[in-house]
Amino acid sequence: MYNNYFNNTNSNADLPSTPLIRNMLYVYKTPGTNIVGGPYIGGNYWGKPDGTGFSDTCSDSDSDGICDSQYVLTYFYSRPTNIDEFPLTRITPTPPTSIPEYSSMIMPVIGIFTLMALKLTRRKE
Repeated sequence: MYNNYFNNTNSNADLPSTPLIRNMLYVYKTPGTNIVGGPYIGGNYWGKPDGTGFSDTCSDSDSDGICDSQYVLTYFYSRPTNIDEFPLTRITPTPPTSIPEYSSMIMPVIGIFTLMALKLTRRKE
């Protein structure tokens, strides 16, 4: 089970598990557009309506759309049994570091050309 968008207050798939039964909640990281528009298919998106789900808040240091850590959904006697090894996250575009500044000479230059054009097109009487 992979490439699904879970967005609920429980943020947990209701999956049966025991130490002998584990659910595959992912495929290995594969190029391709995932359910939230990222560049790789892997696990699932684990969100919550209030924006506090695992996928909503996880870190993604290399901006590949895959959380840096796995998501453990259930434990059986303190042992993780349902794990998403490649949970998805949204890639947030990084804003530019600076906005280019334009010379203050642009407006006066435009004004000069406008005046010249008006002077050249004026009719003589």
